[in-house]
This record gives sequence, C-alpha cells and structure tokens, in this order.
Amino acid sequence: MQDKYFSYRKLNRFILGSVFLIIAVDAIWIILTHRSLVLSSFISFVAGVSFFCIICKILVTVYRHKKFRDPVQKDSLKKIITILHAFILMVIYVKAVCLLEYLLIATNQPLVDEKLDLLDKLIGFNWLTVYEWVIRHPLIESILRLVYSTMIVQASAIILFLSLLKSSSYLREFLSVLIIVVMLTLIISGFFPAQGTFARYGIHQASYLNVNDFDILRSGVMSVFDIEKFQGLVSMPSFHAASGFLFIYILRFSRILFLISLLLNGIMIFATLIIGGHYLVDVIAGGIVTGASILVTHTLFKR
Repeated sequence: MQDKYFSYRKLNRFILGSVFLIIAVDAIWIILTHRSLVLSSFISFVAGVSFFCIICKILVTVYRHKKFRDPVQKDSLKKIITILHAFILMVIYVKAVCLLEYLLIATNQPLVDEKLDLLDKLIGFNWLTVYEWVIRHPLIESILRLVYSTMIVQASAIILFLSLLKSSSYLREFLSVLIIVVMLTLIISGFFPAQGTFARYGIHQASYLNVNDFDILRSGVMSVFDIEKFQGLVSMPSFHAASGFLFIYILRFSRILFLISLLLNGIMIFATLIIGGHYLVDVIAGGIVTGASILVTHTLFKR
C-alpha cells in the first residue's frame, strides 16, 4: 500500500480528534458525576507525557532547521519523530479510554453473562470442558499464558516496525483501525457488561482475582480513580481477540511476518478464552469489531 491510497490529513485529524474527544468526554463525565483522579498519579502521568512532548518538539525543530540538510540523517530523525509521536498519542489514548471504561462500568448496567453463556452452548461450545482440558495439560496452559501476555509487546513492536518503513501508510492505518476498535469495544461493552467465565463458573484464577475493580465500580463505592492502576475489565467483546485479528491483518504486506503473526495471534486468540476468561461469543465479537473497524477506515480515509 502506498501513501496515495490514504489521505494523510484525514487520518491525522481523525487520530488527534479521537484522542481529544475521549479526553473531553472523560472530563465532562467526571465533573458531572462528582468523581476525581488521584492527583499524584495524574501529575506524574502529565509530567511524563510532557517530557516526551518536549523531546519530540525539539527533534521537530532540528529536523526543520535549514542547516540540517543531510538526507540520511533527516530520514533517520523523521523516523524517530514518527515513533515518538505514535507512542505519545497511544499512551494518552489508552489512559483516557481506560478511564472511560471505568466510568461506563460504574453505571451498573444489567450483566449479560447468562445470555453469553447460552449463546456459546447454542453454537456447540462448552467453555468449562475446554478449560478443564487445558488445565490437565500444564505445558499447554503455560504456553497460552505466555502468549496471552504479549499483546502490549506486540502492539509496541508493530508501532516501532511500521514507523521505520519508508511509507507511513501502514502506521497511520494501524493507529486509525486500533482507535476505532477501542471505540467500538467500549460502546458495545457499555451496553453488554459481563464479568466473564471465571465469575460465571466460580473459578478462582489469579488473573480473575487481580481484576477486582469490576464489582467495586458497579457498587458505586469507587469515586476516585488512580490512572496508574487501571485494570482491563471489558469482557464483551474481547479486546485481546480484536487486537489479535488486527495484528494479523496489519502485517499482511510481508509473507514471513504475516505467517509468524498468524501463528502467534492464533494462539493468543485461543488463549483469550482460557486465560482471559472470555466466552466464545466475546472472541467472535472481537473479530467482527476488527473487521468493521478496517472497513470504516478504508471507507472514510481512502483518497
């Protein structure tokens, strides 16, 4: 894919606009519901982001300086700026989205676990049977647990790799699709909140016990949020599954990388069921969300 296929301005405006929109929604919601953030964590986060923004601004100034003419050095510096810019945007966006996730869960909408479990059974999938089989094979469980934990590492590596390509189309496409995936995931999870299979079947997995903010939020007890301690609480649709499908898709331009990603993320998507405590319909919904996000990106931002 070449740059001519995507509108640079449209994509940039969408990415920046999405980040500021989520931040605005968070701020208004917190004010209206009389909630707040842990000040020390918030100041620490803002200071860290500001530091990297200053670094990025300095590098941009150097890049634009008339005495800085060496084409090789300019190309290298441009890639560094692209990487920094992408990471800064995603760090801010992830924190803002996590805060919105907490605010949505605190609305205490009716849980849909019973319906999701029923849908699994209607399509012939028995989660408990699969879970018990995996637990009886410790090596398989260990592999699934390890691969399941690679989502953030994969996302970071992909951003880094795509930033180094001559064309920035893939990076802009990746960020745009990812932002839409997150938006759709949040909206759907707000209407269809679920605790997941561990709670449904009374299984005391360590990964489930660590996600202990869900019930506290729904009870209305938590009114102060610590942005350094956000937990992943969305069950339906599965964000891990949606990310896995996206990682496979975005590396389609390289046969080797595509095959590696297909194997790795195929395992991660399956691990989402067992290690993440998701229903099969959560995983299917994650795939649909990614497909819809790709379609929206190509419809809105192609020249």
